[in-house]
Amino acid sequence: MTQKGTALSGKKILTVLTAAALALVTSGAAVAAPAASGVSSAFALSAVGALAVEPQAALDSRNGFRQTSASSTRLPDATAPVLSTGVLNSEADKGRARASVADLVAQLGLLKLPGGVSAVTAEAVSASCVDGEGSVVLAGAKAGAVPLQVQPPANTGITVPGVASVVLNKQTRAADGTLTVVGIAVEVAGLQKIDIASATCAKVVGRAEPTTTAPAGPTGPAGAVTTGPASSAASAPGKAPRPTAVEGHLAVTG
Repeated sequence: MTQKGTALSGKKILTVLTAAALALVTSGAAVAAPAASGVSSAFALSAVGALAVEPQAALDSRNGFRQTSASSTRLPDATAPVLSTGVLNSEADKGRARASVADLVAQLGLLKLPGGVSAVTAEAVSASCVDGEGSVVLAGAKAGAVPLQVQPPANTGITVPGVASVVLNKQTRAADGTLTVVGIAVEVAGLQKIDIASATCAKVVGRAEPTTTAPAGPTGPAGAVTTGPASSAASAPGKAPRPTAVEGHLAVTG
């Protein structure tokens, strides 16, 4: 009887999660992955599975630079949230994108993640993609009670192939060179997928490289610019430079 009651309880929880998440989906539409034309995209949070949430604070750079924010999230409800966040931010421009999530708390015990991770928390999660290169910053992040690296290397995490994974700084390169960076990616095969802070961009072809100008040499008389090596008289070893006469006036006293 106890086992049956537990199973029903779990099924009921999943049903509530799905219904509540669908009710909370905002009007922001999902953004398709950009092509390698320099169009970038970003979103702060998405979930697919029992807990389903359309990409939040989602946008792309199809019409130039854009940025947006969304209010805090509590799913499935404010009294017992499984997934909660503070403000969600994202921005995108040609060749670059960024997304961030503040005050993340993800109660993931029901997913039976590898390593016994029951919760992931962070003061801030930020994912950036610039010219086809990605990076992630995790401020005050923990998996359970274990602190996480502030700037984890690409694709750091725990993975049980075919079962479940928790990946930090997940980076995926498409065949066209487009890069997608996800701050924290949680996945249980066939059941649940959660992406926290996602940015996608491609290397901009033909971007002008900055140029530098060599500093000018010392200024000679009448504003003339002197370049090249010093005179042989001044540079010859063992010889002092030729003195230069300077006209002036001495103060007269007495």
